[in-house]
Amino acid sequence: MRFDGKLAVALLGLGLMATPGLVSGVRGADAPKDPPKEAPQPGRGGPTGFIERFHQSVLKLDLSDDQKPKVEAAFTEAKTKAEAAAKDAGDDRTAVRAKVRPIMDDLRKTVDGLLTPAQKDKLAKDRPQRGNGNGNGGAGNGQTPKQ
Repeated sequence: MRFDGKLAVALLGLGLMATPGLVSGVRGADAPKDPPKEAPQPGRGGPTGFIERFHQSVLKLDLSDDQKPKVEAAFTEAKTKAEAAAKDAGDDRTAVRAKVRPIMDDLRKTVDGLLTPAQKDKLAKDRPQRGNGNGNGGAGNGQTPKQ
């Protein structure tokens, strides 16, 4: 039996066309079913999301050379504490929030003590007003905002 040139080329072409399907099938079997979860990106959420957004706001305040290292130290400490608190709380978002809130409150007090009155005013003006659309400035539950 003798193979003709056209038949050999046709079989070779068919083999080349089938190869990518076979290779991708093998790769698909090796691929993990659930891709690994990515770590939260700064400013995108997670236990340090609020801290990172606050940090970015403070950095816009034209801090003095004396203020910069103190502010950075305060944020570094708060992020470390928040990450540890979140690890302690596990997957319970309510528990994470409850543990991170006092850390954030302490950070605000610390930063507030480092800022000038003009910087505090600018920070307050730049802070987005949160609310639920009922015009009460975010107090919620029918309460009036504290003045």
